Amino acid sequence: MKLYIIAIGLALSPLFLVAQSKSIANFMEQFSDQSDGTSISLQGFSLNLVANFTKKNTSSEVVSKINQLRMLAFSENTPVTNTDVRQLLRQMKKDQFEELIEFRHEGKNVRFMIRDKGDWITHIVMLSKSEDSFVLISLEGKVHMDELDDLNINLDGGEPFGKVKV
Repeated sequence: MKLYIIAIGLALSPLFLVAQSKSIANFMEQFSDQSDGTSISLQGFSLNLVANFTKKNTSSEVVSKINQLRMLAFSENTPVTNTDVRQLLRQMKKDQFEELIEFRHEGKNVRFMIRDKGDWITHIVMLSKSEDSFVLISLEGKVHMDELDDLNINLDGGEPFGKVKV
């Protein structure tokens, strides 16, 4: 019986694992120790708590499909340079990310990158960079392309999520 349960667990484990992006992980590691910044990583139980506290609407349904949320933010005197962002984007493209949209919002260059499998988005990243601030928000999970319009991140720096319409 134990062997049967272990075999089922091993067979189903790929369904619960999300392939993490090396480029995002390395970037977060490089800058997360900076004293002027804020670094957040939520997954599992803590992310489910956030999903439960969101209003019961389509946004909460989308949030419940997110397995991991990571954020790195610098509001003043960011150590992240334009060169660092270009390097990150090159590495992300090697990790099979595609650009979804790029625009300017309140003096910031905002870019959304996604990694997908068919109609499903498995990873979405928002990068927002101005002269003195930087925000990276990384969401991993399995969200249908049609649900992207319902995604609204209510964090400082996450306002551009509400601007994306596909």
